[in-house]
Amino acid sequence: MSAKISLLRELLMEYSLVIVDLNGKILYSSREDGIKPVVEAVVVAGGLIDNNIVADRIIGKAAALIIANRRPQLVFGTVMSKGAVNLLRDLGISYSFEKLVEVIKGKTKSICPFEEFVKDINDPKEALIKIVTRYFPHLREKACEFIGSGL
Repeated sequence: MSAKISLLRELLMEYSLVIVDLNGKILYSSREDGIKPVVEAVVVAGGLIDNNIVADRIIGKAAALIIANRRPQLVFGTVMSKGAVNLLRDLGISYSFEKLVEVIKGKTKSICPFEEFVKDINDPKEALIKIVTRYFPHLREKACEFIGSGL
């Protein structure tokens, strides 16, 4: 496992988000920061996550909820919040991190707006529906196809 973690650390120096297969082959990547690439990965390229590894520089509860709509083999974060750890553990999803923090903070040093938005949500589909509807309406159609119901 430590060889995979080393590879993920290296990849996250170049990318903010990567999905790799169990052999370390990059299946999907993004250099864009924030939760948007996570939402896009789940909604647009979601099948690539199933049984593979998702690595992101920052995994808070919001990102963990979105990722949990798929079945990754492992979720790795350079930084991971306690909320993300608790959620992933409760859902039976393996995880690893380099640094554990109480909460993810935004640019203003207060709690990240997405973390605040999902603080009382523990259902991955509910989180995906609410986040896409509020913040990423251009992904509604793809999200509906994925979820199988209307948003």
